Amino acid sequence: MYQVMGAYGYSIEHILMVDIIPDASVRKAMNEINAAQRLQLASVYKGEAEKILQVKRAEAEAESKYLGGVGVARQRQAITDGLRENILNFSHKVEGPQQRK
Repeated sequence: MYQVMGAYGYSIEHILMVDIIPDASVRKAMNEINAAQRLQLASVYKGEAEKILQVKRAEAEAESKYLGGVGVARQRQAITDGLRENILNFSHKVEGPQQRK
């Protein structure tokens, strides 16, 4: 461009470009590249989110099973304590071995 204007006696030193409008095919290609990059990034984020959800589900299930086991253990302990208390109460009421006649 500088050489073209030089042929007419003009010398261009500095130019302020306000708006560059590329060809429609170039704009379309740039938009497709941008969209592809965004889709790729979105798929990475989606995969990470699914991974976090699976980990949280597994942690919740493990906690649920643990608490269920604690509940069963406490229930069995209560049954054992009740049986022990009944046997002790019964043995205090019986004064010794009795013989049948």
